[in-house]
Amino acid sequence: MDRESLYKEDIKILYSAEQNLTIPVIKSGNFQNIPGEKYFQLDKWIKENTISIFSHFTNDIPIKFQKIRPQVHFVHAMGDISLLSRPILGIVGPRKNTPYADQVLQKLFEKVQQYNLVTISGLARGVDALCHKYSIQNNIPTIAVLGGGLKRYVESRSRAQIESIISNGGLVLSEFKLDLEPNKYTFPQRNRLIAGLSDVMFLPEANEKSGSLITANYALQYQIPICVAPNTLFQDTSKGTNNLLIQGKAKSVDLSFSFLETYFSSCHKREVVSGKTNISQIQTLSDNEQKIYQCIVENTCCDVNIIANYTQLDTSQVLDGILLLELNNLIYENTPNTYKICC
Repeated sequence: MDRESLYKEDIKILYSAEQNLTIPVIKSGNFQNIPGEKYFQLDKWIKENTISIFSHFTNDIPIKFQKIRPQVHFVHAMGDISLLSRPILGIVGPRKNTPYADQVLQKLFEKVQQYNLVTISGLARGVDALCHKYSIQNNIPTIAVLGGGLKRYVESRSRAQIESIISNGGLVLSEFKLDLEPNKYTFPQRNRLIAGLSDVMFLPEANEKSGSLITANYALQYQIPICVAPNTLFQDTSKGTNNLLIQGKAKSVDLSFSFLETYFSSCHKREVVSGKTNISQIQTLSDNEQKIYQCIVENTCCDVNIIANYTQLDTSQVLDGILLLELNNLIYENTPNTYKICC
């Protein structure tokens, strides 16, 4: 069976299940088939909205999902899936955050913008919304993991927020069938994805019993470092984070946010030379260098493999050309082995 056929079979299984998909359910075949018309409507919506589908059953699920337990079977994605290969900072907290959390996040993002990081959160109110908001304001790609079906969110009041995330080069993910309504069971499932996809988890504040602590506990299971902002002993929204500190499960931060340097020191943004590129510089480039330069112009951001495929040059020729273009301040390394035009 070819790859496309496998996808279609997987999609049919996913959308015929009126309950959360599990291996026992699939093996037993204990689910009701939905009308074929509904399946084709969903398939049409997937194509119209450029939704990517990854499946455990076709062995193409991104590598960061593979450590997550319970296992992730399907992922619907809208946006730039390559963000999952970048360093990711998870940010979670209460839906009813205090001004303190807002202030902490504003200060944090002053530092975050110095690194080539991606943020991730859950598209809920409060701290999640602030994470996505400040990411977009600082031109930092952000990933939103949904607590329900992607179609359900896109067709709700979250649409504008999702469009802002995508237009900023971000990504929206869901492991649920497209039209699943969020419920009290789906949010803890979502939280394990946020934790598992993060390289570091940050909590500006958290209640003693909250979804944020569920995410933190998953992070501990996956051996993801947790950092929290210390706060007063008299604030309910600080009890959860203070307990993490007391139990030695998290590290405290100050306004230097030095944990960014500790965990992301290799991700500093390179200073870009400002001003328009001199046309005469480009005209003096060799044929290979012009091909490489044009590839990066047309694709915005490229890695060595993309450039080699686009230009039909050997990898050694690509690397030589990249070096000369960097020396002439025509391109710069945006993230390890990916390049952008200096503008």
